[in-house]
Amino acid sequence: MAAAPLEAEGAEVAANFARFAAALDDTLKVVSKPKEWNADEQTAAHWARWSFQMKNYFALLHVQMQEWLTIVEATDSEAQLDILRMTPYEKMYSRVIYSILVQVLLKGHCATLVLQRQKYMNGFRLWRRLKEEFEPHSESRFHGMLTALLDFTFPQDKNQIKASIVKYELAIDKYEAASSDDFPDRFKKAT
Repeated sequence: MAAAPLEAEGAEVAANFARFAAALDDTLKVVSKPKEWNADEQTAAHWARWSFQMKNYFALLHVQMQEWLTIVEATDSEAQLDILRMTPYEKMYSRVIYSILVQVLLKGHCATLVLQRQKYMNGFRLWRRLKEEFEPHSESRFHGMLTALLDFTFPQDKNQIKASIVKYELAIDKYEAASSDDFPDRFKKAT
């Protein structure tokens, strides 16, 4: 008797996957797959741009994907992302994320992270681990960000000032988001 609900659930998952695969196929006809992340670029300095591009690519898979990845990044531990406790729907998207990451992280340090997570093909865990690797939640990182803000210098060339202001404001936003501290107005005025 218990087999009937499992069969129905399996059929529903298969139908959802078929719809997803068809939509993904249509998407990939219009949008090209992200390029491989080169081993020499797998650094904290390149992470922000690369992760931004990947999140936007993942957003094409599901309208809530960026929100899901933000939640994944904020989890306290990998145990909270146990694929065995996910719904079939969540498992499907986690494995799609994993498969895409496998294709773009073929070499370098990140390839090791992929291989370490191959048992369950848990893309959400892998994404969290990448975030943790390149944006660690540590006081020394926050201190470095704060120091860079305090040492920020604006160019003398008036043609470059607007771009520098935007860069400075983005750095402040990034510091505040990462550290959960406000950058004091008195420091902004002093810079």
